[in-house]
Amino acid sequence: MRCLLVMLVACGTPKAVRPETDPCLPAGLEISALEGPAGSIVLRRALVCNDHRHGRISDGEYATQVAALDAELKGKRIVKHRPQPEVSDQLIVWASSVLDFSSQYSEGAWSASEVLGAPNVYPDYGDNNKAWASHGADDRDEWIEVGFERDERVSGVEVYETFNPGAVDKIELITTKNRRIEVSIPSDAPSPGTSVKRLFDVRCTQEPIRSVRVHLDSQRVSGWNELDAIGIVPCTR
Repeated sequence: MRCLLVMLVACGTPKAVRPETDPCLPAGLEISALEGPAGSIVLRRALVCNDHRHGRISDGEYATQVAALDAELKGKRIVKHRPQPEVSDQLIVWASSVLDFSSQYSEGAWSASEVLGAPNVYPDYGDNNKAWASHGADDRDEWIEVGFERDERVSGVEVYETFNPGAVDKIELITTKNRRIEVSIPSDAPSPGTSVKRLFDVRCTQEPIRSVRVHLDSQRVSGWNELDAIGIVPCTR
């Protein structure tokens, strides 16, 4: 996960330097991922950026032209080739706070807080700093405990595993009375090399759930095991 061409040394351990996105393109977009009028606008923006890089236009001309193109782009429909996440038949309530965790890769990229909210990596697969990853790989059991905006009775937990899935070996529902309810984990493991959404059904809890703790057996699946999101299915929805 942390092995790229350019390396830095921190705390005696090599850390990878991630390749930066192209500054000539709007953040998060690539020309190959666009269709129709929006793609033409982004291409023109890249050409303006290239002219600026080579000194063919001034800083002021560059800023004016890019601002006009970005305004035009906002009015166009951008079509990405990346498939969109499936919409569940049941409304999922996403984790809104991290209560505790065993470790995190850093306080920024791959931090525990990256697991909050709706999925922003799935359905993509791979090492992504917008998902939570532990500090080390394959060296200990890891876990993360998350809370939600309100305490509710729960009938299911949804976990999104977007890198090296299959390490989830235990899920605990923690009630408002601090009672722990263990969720059954199926023995069949997800296919390697895929991003998975896993729904774990439970009998509707009698007590409201305060938090959910997801455990990872990091030695079961080699490499960092990254989680993109954790959600609950309230009984009343």
